[in-house]
Amino acid sequence: MATSRRRQTPRTNGTCALGALCCTALALLPLLASPARDSILAEGQRIAELHAPSQQKAPGATQPLEPGLQRSYRLIPWDMRGHGESASPDDQALYNHQHTVDDMCAILDHLHLEQAVIAGHSLGGFMSLAFHVAYPQRVKALILQGCGPGYRNAEARATWNARAEQRARTLETQGLSALGGGSEVRISTQHSALGLAKAARGILAQVAARVIDSLPHIRVPTLIIVGAGDTPFVNGSHYMASRIPHAIEVVVQNAAHGANVDQPEVINQAIQTFLEQL
Repeated sequence: MATSRRRQTPRTNGTCALGALCCTALALLPLLASPARDSILAEGQRIAELHAPSQQKAPGATQPLEPGLQRSYRLIPWDMRGHGESASPDDQALYNHQHTVDDMCAILDHLHLEQAVIAGHSLGGFMSLAFHVAYPQRVKALILQGCGPGYRNAEARATWNARAEQRARTLETQGLSALGGGSEVRISTQHSALGLAKAARGILAQVAARVIDSLPHIRVPTLIIVGAGDTPFVNGSHYMASRIPHAIEVVVQNAAHGANVDQPEVINQAIQTFLEQL
């Protein structure tokens, strides 16, 4: 069961120190969108899909979402640098937000897609928002699951970055066993703990308030999905729904961070309904 609500008038008061990305584990799984393996095609529409920090676009990670959607849409999931089957360069400077959104744009260019519905889970959701900041003309709509908008508060950002650095060090010392056992992690496949560590330092880390500041200016249809048990991101999802004009928020009962794994039928229906309105 899921509850949904449409926020007609975004609030603009206050600042936000809510979490963004993946708080408990470097785990991103593809939901529906973001460059290279991120694009869905339906009656001329395309959807690109992004994943979360320790997940990859492996068939197991996306399969719960595909059956009910692939009849009408082409799903193109992809792996960020350091994740899944993508390369893990040695140079730390090659891992950052700008490289990631540029990679997404390059994928759309390679596929000759002028626009796509960009979707992502966890860190993938945050990077979907960052992609909209950098390339708004390439975004037809946004689908965001289990993520937050980053930080405006410098102290909160520093605390987050300290956790990201600790995650990187844990991956370097413990290897892939440091990822934990959430539902979204168990169905993913990773090959390089060192690549994930570099991604944690360069992509998971927060550097500015551009994304959170952009929320009131988003003019594309936006679907926000969060598991009722995804404690680190429930408030962040509510915050985004209150700031993005006309955003639709769906709270999925009996689901945690991997809501699309925990309740795939509910997620499929929410996405299908959203896409039919575009």
